[in-house]
Amino acid sequence: MPPFSFFPLCGSSSSSVPASSGASSAVSSSSEPVSSVSVSSSASVDDAFSDFEAALSENGIVYTEKVRMAAELIGGVDGYKYKTPIITLRCILFDPSSDAYLTAEKDGTVIMEGFGSFPAYAHKGMVLMQTDNLPQEVIDLFNAMSIISIYELEPHIAKMAVEYLRIIATAFPFVFLSAAFTGIFNAAGRSKIPFSINGIGLITNIILDPIFIFGLSWGTTGAAIATWLAEATVCILFIYQLKQKKILWDDFRLFTKLKKQYTRHILKIGLPVAALNTLFAFVNMFLGRTATEQGGHLGLMALTTGGQIEAITWNTSQGFSTALSAFVAQNYAARQISRVLKAYRTTLWMTFIFGSFCTFLFICYGNEIFSIFVPEKAAYETGGVFLRIDGYSQLFMMLEITIQGVFYGMGRTMPPAVISVTCNYLRIPMALLFVSWGWGLPGIWWSISITSTMKGIICLIWFMLIKKKALNYQAV
Repeated sequence: MPPFSFFPLCGSSSSSVPASSGASSAVSSSSEPVSSVSVSSSASVDDAFSDFEAALSENGIVYTEKVRMAAELIGGVDGYKYKTPIITLRCILFDPSSDAYLTAEKDGTVIMEGFGSFPAYAHKGMVLMQTDNLPQEVIDLFNAMSIISIYELEPHIAKMAVEYLRIIATAFPFVFLSAAFTGIFNAAGRSKIPFSINGIGLITNIILDPIFIFGLSWGTTGAAIATWLAEATVCILFIYQLKQKKILWDDFRLFTKLKKQYTRHILKIGLPVAALNTLFAFVNMFLGRTATEQGGHLGLMALTTGGQIEAITWNTSQGFSTALSAFVAQNYAARQISRVLKAYRTTLWMTFIFGSFCTFLFICYGNEIFSIFVPEKAAYETGGVFLRIDGYSQLFMMLEITIQGVFYGMGRTMPPAVISVTCNYLRIPMALLFVSWGWGLPGIWWSISITSTMKGIICLIWFMLIKKKALNYQAV
């Protein structure tokens, strides 16, 4: 007897639910025991399984029979057994607040009195019974979508996102190491090296993407592999520069024993910045979910692609900020305060000129810029609105990032973190408020633009308030 085959059904073959449109044959009769338990067969309950069935179909998994189960025996509301040529899937709907579901979510098991507990995957009120030969693709569809489902995408789009995420996650060590190497070179005043190496990685990604996506017809998987290879290339080049060419040290060691005093100092300076970026990611995930609710996949596309286009100004100002931070740190420690202030004012003028140019482009030519990356009319018109609204905040965003460089150079990482985290989290209630007023997607874009403006203004005020005390103290 296969695992879990003892689950009784709520009817004989006459109570079997017809297979979905993706099924390859009609429902066959069932020979399993009949249960007297009454299960609701309302359309509203049945509809809860539609996303799972659509995901199976999109993934090429065809079931030939769909039969209602006695879900009450394990504390569920309703459930179905899906028979495929290779496996039988059992999916059960629970009340998300019930003890049975909370146990499944916490412990990964469901309990049937008299039979014990059994492995299961829980997600958004649904439980997928686990068997020894359950295909990994089914587990990924059900389990990995706990992240992607935040955006409430169509099943076929969610499936591609899961595929991409599963591959790209294995490249995270390369990403983290490369970021650390970039910081080391920038702090040493050798910013040309990380610029060249990251540029090589970018070009590698640009070349491999069309080859893998279109040439080899790998689609989303090809895009993920191209990015993975580009990240690995960047990391390897950094290690080569440090270990073989001995750019900074004669004896560079990738693995070494942590020293307490250095570790504490790094954590003191780095944790606020790490918290800033991590919390910012959570805010973006929430805004992505809200954008999907308001505009479907076009809303999410406008937010993500628009953010990447905005990264042109963000990364440019970040480059100036990094250079300013290194310069300020050296001169602040040497008590050359006049040079600190001169560098600060010069950088402000440079970012002001570039920011003004980007503001003009985003506001006046948002649609045209977006159409370069996304040719579909509905998509670039939606994205153009994002760029137009976001364009009003570009100068203030560059102001914030520039002043961050001064704070970091003085070793004061806490003020930028406090300002950024507070204003970023204000985006959530602000977006919900604007959406409730009927503003739709533009309401979300305005929440981003307004809070970016606030961050720039507050950063400037904070720096002006502490500038005299902090710089004069160091000059004594």
